[in-house]
Amino acid sequence: MPQGGTLTFRTSSKELESEGMIIVTIRDTGIGINNKDIKDIFKPFFTTKERGTGLGLAICQKIIKEHGGSISVESISFQGTVFSIRLKAIAQD
Repeated sequence: MPQGGTLTFRTSSKELESEGMIIVTIRDTGIGINNKDIKDIFKPFFTTKERGTGLGLAICQKIIKEHGGSISVESISFQGTVFSIRLKAIAQD
C-alpha cells in the first residue's frame, strides 16, 4: 500500500443457512491487485514481489479452510482491495 493509505478491519456476524458466521473484512486503499493476477493469488508460490515467497495467502487460505471457513478477495485497480474471511461462529456456554 502506498504511503498514506488506509487499512480498515471490520468484524460482523450473520446467520447463513441456519448457521452463525463471523465475517472479518480487511480493506485497503492501495493500488489494488491486477485483474490477471487475482485468480492466482491463493496459489502457493505465486508472487508479484521481488522479495516475496508467494506463501502468505496460500497459508492463510489453508488455515481458514481447515477451520470450516472461506476467504475471498475483490480489488479495483488504483482504488484498493477487500479481503473477506468467513468463519463458523461457535456458541459459548
